[in-house]
Amino acid sequence: MDNIVQEFHEGALNILNGVSLTCEDDGGGGGNPDVTISGTKYEDQDGNLATTGDQSGISWTIIVNDGATSQLVSTDANGAWSFHITQAGTYTVTEQTQSGWTQLGSTTSYTITVDADGNVTSGSTTGNNFYNFDNYDITVHKFVDINGDGVESGGDGGVAGITINVWADNDNNGVYSAGDTLIGTGETDGSGNFTLTDIGPGNVVVTEDFSASAFEWKLVSSSNTAFQGSSGDNQSTSFGNILCNAGLAKTIGYWANNSNKQFSTIAELTTGLAEGGVATQLFAAATNNAFSSFTAFRSWILGVSAKNMNYMLSAQLAGAALNIGSGLASEYTLVTITATQDALINSATTFVNGQYVVQINDIIAEANAALASGGTKEYLGALKTILDNFNNMTNWYVSPLC
Repeated sequence: MDNIVQEFHEGALNILNGVSLTCEDDGGGGGNPDVTISGTKYEDQDGNLATTGDQSGISWTIIVNDGATSQLVSTDANGAWSFHITQAGTYTVTEQTQSGWTQLGSTTSYTITVDADGNVTSGSTTGNNFYNFDNYDITVHKFVDINGDGVESGGDGGVAGITINVWADNDNNGVYSAGDTLIGTGETDGSGNFTLTDIGPGNVVVTEDFSASAFEWKLVSSSNTAFQGSSGDNQSTSFGNILCNAGLAKTIGYWANNSNKQFSTIAELTTGLAEGGVATQLFAAATNNAFSSFTAFRSWILGVSAKNMNYMLSAQLAGAALNIGSGLASEYTLVTITATQDALINSATTFVNGQYVVQINDIIAEANAALASGGTKEYLGALKTILDNFNNMTNWYVSPLC
């Protein structure tokens, strides 16, 4: 035999005494593996892995860690990703977390072990998939619905300070029930809006809560209040309400003689004026409506002169503001006005049941603006009369919807 072939590990080649020794790779230990692992990143539209046909691949970042270093792998437009393993070891695969997304399922990572021969001793090379739900927002709008038609128009307007609750609809019946779980709550802003953000998968129900209100509200219209969350699909709904018990009001004579019964200090009276909507300086009053004493306020409000329309409007405006600022009456009280007054004023009104109806807070805001900018005697007189009637409770509107 001229040549003797002996197997050595790859890389060893020796020539001894003219005998050729050829090295061949036996695939045994000490080599470098050549393994590709892969998976897909999915967005699940309803957040329920049990349903099918609602998943689509999305771009994302996958993290592959070998125990010492991490490699970032980007998915393609279809969500597919892959990673080439060339060193033996144990690899942990996770997805990069993103704010506003909920990871679905019980598997949040995969562990794959590859030996030096390229054998996968644990885990799988394929099907390393991740599923997520893009959290969404719900915006709720709360408004006075004077005619109950479900459309905000005319003298309608947003209502601030009403509590909105968002519940997990645990029994999936589409309405609030005792077993539902509160997932978010808050108050409507000055425009009547409240938004709950970052809502995860699952059905939810939206309700309004008047328990903290001193006045009686009634729901007369609403849009959808039950939602089956869809990934990344922001939702909105509205509640139209009517005020059925707006409290009561006192005349400017009452406030002249009894303001100290509603406010313990003159500073509280000044605060009450501001809370009631008096944003500008009252005619002939101290700067910023800051009276030095209850006596000074009494002297001012009783100093009304029939010859001075600005002064008369200021006095009725102060009375209306104190009725609201003291909590006796609601700023959303509805009042009726005549056709002549409707033609003179700028505030939006709603014609319902043969009457022009307006919110008193709109009249207060307009009266403030009129005192600052001026106007005709007829115009200022119309505002003064509306406020006077409000303070005497002779023009309060009681809706048949109540």
